[in-house]
Amino acid sequence: MNRRSAMLCTAAALLPLVTGGCAPSPTAAAGPDAAATATPSAQSWIVVAAGSAQPKRSASPAARTSPSSRTSPSSRTSPAEPGGAALSSPVSVPAARPGEPQCVKTQPQGRIDVALVRPGRTTATVTWYHPGDPAVVAYRVAAVSQALVVGRQPELSWTVVEPGKGCHELTATISGLRAATPYVFTVNATRIRHSQGNTYNVTVARSRAVVTAP
Repeated sequence: MNRRSAMLCTAAALLPLVTGGCAPSPTAAAGPDAAATATPSAQSWIVVAAGSAQPKRSASPAARTSPSSRTSPSSRTSPAEPGGAALSSPVSVPAARPGEPQCVKTQPQGRIDVALVRPGRTTATVTWYHPGDPAVVAYRVAAVSQALVVGRQPELSWTVVEPGKGCHELTATISGLRAATPYVFTVNATRIRHSQGNTYNVTVARSRAVVTAP
């Protein structure tokens, strides 16, 4: 047999192996130890499975907000005015007490305190509290009769009292009253309206119905 015939026979013997598939790996016959050190065959297939979307993991409680990034109560911003300026928080003013000449407290808007009255027969002493409001320049006190009067009502007679400085109780003596007659005593404060440069009156204290002595 010449060399060309030998090559044709060898090719014929290898053709079934090529068309039938991959030849067995030598590592299969060599055992487990040989499989660990053998080089992978160039004809091996890599199978890739289709993946799926993984759910998004939420951050741990410690990583959500660190203590340093939280806003402290002292650094919070007050609500802003329409112009952009921050509004300051209201300041708590302690209640003024009699005998404290330096105390200054603004009379609350719309608040009417109770005026105390000690009635006589034709006079009465009215007592109320002045909080030291510097906007109050005077107080006016009047006795309003609760007796039924038909026709035109009598004009009120006002007694004016200057408040003075500091916070203290004020008193006014009202005269010209009728005996055995019920009265309600009202106290008005005359305040300065700085925006317009004038004054206005507002009721700040009022008594219950009090009957003068017979």
